[in-house]
This record gives sequence, structure tokens and C-alpha cells, in this order.
Amino acid sequence: MMLLMRLLLALCVIFAAPISEASLTPTVKSTGLSPAAPPRTCEIRQEAWCIYQDGSEITDRQKVSRDGPNDHIWSMRDIYHPKSLLVILEPSGCRKGFSDEVTALGFEEDVQWQGKAWDKMRIRLRVDGSCDLTLLVPLYDGDPLEWAFSVGRGLIAACGDDACTNITPTPADVTDIYRKQFRRERQE
Repeated sequence: MMLLMRLLLALCVIFAAPISEASLTPTVKSTGLSPAAPPRTCEIRQEAWCIYQDGSEITDRQKVSRDGPNDHIWSMRDIYHPKSLLVILEPSGCRKGFSDEVTALGFEEDVQWQGKAWDKMRIRLRVDGSCDLTLLVPLYDGDPLEWAFSVGRGLIAACGDDACTNITPTPADVTDIYRKQFRRERQE
């Protein structure tokens, strides 16, 4: 009986269901969301974008003169893939209004930044051009599971309101074409 009570309690904690003390029967309140797709929570939140929680390591550096117009430099890495770093260069305009579009601005291979070679993607999150994020990922070596591109990009959301409703297309959607284009060029 004790094991059954612990199991019920564990299930209620996992699914955030309150327990009725009188009957020890779990009462589940419907949130209208599919259990397969829980709501994403921002770990780092700016006005126009956020980085979703996922257990990755995130660091922020404030502007350094050689980094041009970028006020902040964010670095993300997964604890299981520490060499696969995603760098986000953020201008100050990203903190002055919500995102109102997501557009790919360009891709460059083998770009030098801070003594390393990167693939560089630029995305516009505000129509007025005040929030153009630059994403730097390790040079593509053909590994489809390389964390920075395959997972890291998907942790970036364009926030269209206070609740950070992710506007579509997402930053991952508009940058996905770069690797597809790269593979096509290599096959030709």
C-alpha cells in the first residue's frame, strides 16, 4: 500500500496534479496542452527573443570593442557536447521591442571570429533592422547530430509579445535551409 501511495504521489508530482487528501485519488486539471508538447520556458529572455530552457550551459559577455555593434555575446553549449558551441551576437535593438518578423539575412562559411573558423547565419527579428542576430556554429563537417546547429538553433525563439509567443517561421525554420543548401552544393 505504501508503494502504491508513493507511486501515485510521484505521478501527481510529474504531471503537476493535486491530490485529494480524503481519497488519495489524483485530480488532474486539464491545461488544454498535449502532454507530448509541454510549454517551453525561457531561460534567458530579451524583449525580442529568448533562449529556451533545456539544461545547456549559457554564458553572456557584454560588448567588447572588436565585436562591432553587438551589445551582448551569448554562448551556448550542451553538457554532453561541450565542443559544439553556438554563439549569438546580439545588438542592443533586441532589447527595445518585440519581434515582428523572422527572416534569414544570409549565410557565410568559414568566417573567422576570435581566432576560430565558424559558419555564420544572420536572422532579422525586427522589421526596422534593429534586431539582427548573428548565429555562429562550428564549421559543418557532415555530422547531422552536431549540437549547435541540430539542437541549439531550436532553443532560440522570436518573442512576439510579453508571454514570448514564438512567432513563425521560427529562427530554426529560416536557418535550416543553410545546411540543406550546403549539402546540395557538396553533392554537385
